[in-house]
Amino acid sequence: GRPVEGVPLWSAAELRERMADPSVFVLDVRSPAREVIPGAHQVYAGRVPVSTGGIPREKTVVVYCEHGLKTGMVVSLLRNLGYPSVVGLAGGVSGWLAAGFSLESVGESRLVYA
Repeated sequence: GRPVEGVPLWSAAELRERMADPSVFVLDVRSPAREVIPGAHQVYAGRVPVSTGGIPREKTVVVYCEHGLKTGMVVSLLRNLGYPSVVGLAGGVSGWLAAGFSLESVGESRLVYA
């Protein structure tokens, strides 16, 4: 088998500091949610393999779910698909909220499709 690599993680504070950077792409992999981390794009974790056309390879992709369980799976998948810079959000949206940061309402415009 192949060696198991750890999933690189950013804290909520690290993501908050880097959100304005145009080279960062925030990806929510929960089932469609009404509220997301500001600026996040959505694609359900199970749809990631067929939706990569909407996920830019040239950016640092920051993946999150509710608590972090799906995050590691999607980070590993994207890395295996050749994405050079993919990290997870430590604690997911729960960690984001626990850090005192807010969510925003999201519309169809930020759903990622193939």
